[in-house]
Amino acid sequence: MDFVAGALDGNISLGCNPATWKAYVSCFVGLLVTFAPAWIQEVELETLKKLAHGLRGWHECELALSLLERGGFASMGFVAETLM
Repeated sequence: MDFVAGALDGNISLGCNPATWKAYVSCFVGLLVTFAPAWIQEVELETLKKLAHGLRGWHECELALSLLERGGFASMGFVAETLM
């Protein structure tokens, strides 16, 4: 998850088409949110924030909020910031 967040932040250069990367990340995060929500609580809060911010940049706001909602109590503050 740190790798994906780093790539979304622009800290990691990828050698693939941006549309392919967007589809991969959106589907991967969507699968995690839907089928493995307990795993999301184990991800560091900073990583969740980076992922949500990157997804919002791609206009995947619903997916970003779903990810943060499943992040547990610690991520609720960031959910409130995202909604404002």
